[in-house]
Amino acid sequence: MTPQTRSLKFRTEADLEDYLVPNLPRYLSLLGLELLIIGRQWTTSDGRIDLLAIDVTGAIFIIELKVETAQRIIDQLLRYLISMEGISREQLIQDAARNPLRVDLTSAFEKRFGRPLPDTANHSQVLVVIAPAIHPTTARILLHLGKICHSTMAFRYVVASGSFSLSQRSLQEDEAEPPKQRKSRKRPIRNSPQRARTRQGYSVRADVEMFWRRHSQYFVSTVVTFKSVCALYTQSSLDHPAEGLRPLPEGAFGRELRSFLKDSDEWTHIYVPAGSDIPVYLPLNDPPTTRAYRDKGHRISAYRRTTTK
Repeated sequence: MTPQTRSLKFRTEADLEDYLVPNLPRYLSLLGLELLIIGRQWTTSDGRIDLLAIDVTGAIFIIELKVETAQRIIDQLLRYLISMEGISREQLIQDAARNPLRVDLTSAFEKRFGRPLPDTANHSQVLVVIAPAIHPTTARILLHLGKICHSTMAFRYVVASGSFSLSQRSLQEDEAEPPKQRKSRKRPIRNSPQRARTRQGYSVRADVEMFWRRHSQYFVSTVVTFKSVCALYTQSSLDHPAEGLRPLPEGAFGRELRSFLKDSDEWTHIYVPAGSDIPVYLPLNDPPTTRAYRDKGHRISAYRRTTTK
C-alpha cells in the first residue's frame, strides 16, 4: 500500500474517483484485468460517466463508482451505454483529448499495451460497478444483462485501517438472490462443490462457468488451445480461489468445459495440428487448419470462435 492509503476516507464519490484515477489500473491488474483509464466525468448526451477505460482489444469499460451500496443504477448505466455505442474511433480520440485527464489516446494506448490502438476501438462496451456493496436486485439485473447482451462486472472495495482492497464481486444467480430467498435454500452437502446448471441440465462446476464467462470475452484469438486455457484456469483459480473449491486437474477441467460448451453458439471444440502453440490473448496472423475429429495430423484439442465478437 502507498502512504496515501493511511488516511483514506471516501466521503463522496469525487473522493473515491480522485483515488482510483491513478490507482485503479494497478488494483485491477492484480485481478487479471489490464485497463487504461482514458477519462473521468466523461461527458455524454445522457450525463457524465465517472470513469472511462479501454482494454487491449479496444473494448470500452463504463465504470460507475459508489461510496454506498450500489442500487437503482441500472437505468443510469444503460443510458451511458447507449450514448457510447455510436462513438467512432476518431471521436473517442478527440473526446479523450478534451476530457479533464487530457489523454492522448493513441500514444497512451501504445505505451500501456505495447501495440497501436485498434481500428475497431469501442467495438463493445462493458458495464462496471465499483462499490462497497452491491444490492441483490442490482446484482441480479447485471447478471441478466451480462447473459443476454453486454458484459457486466462488479467490484467491491473495502477500506480498513487506512488500507484499500478491491475484489471482484460474483454475479452468479445464487449470490444475486435477495437474503430472504437465500435463507430458504438448503445448504449444499459438505465437500460437494457448488455447481451451476447449463441448458442441457448437466451440472457444471460453478468456478468453471465463472472462469469461462470472465475470461473468454477477452480472447483475441479465433482459436485457443485447450492447454493454454487450462493453464489460465489453473492460475486464475490459484489467484482468486472460489470458496470451498480447489482447481480441477486438467482432465476433469476438460470434461467440465466441454460439457459446458457442448451446445454453445459461440465456441466449437476442434483439433489443430500437432505443435500448434497458440497464446490465449494474442491474435493469430496465420490460423492453423482445424478439424472436428482427431487424426495423426490434427490431435491438439482446441476451441474455435464461431461468431464475430
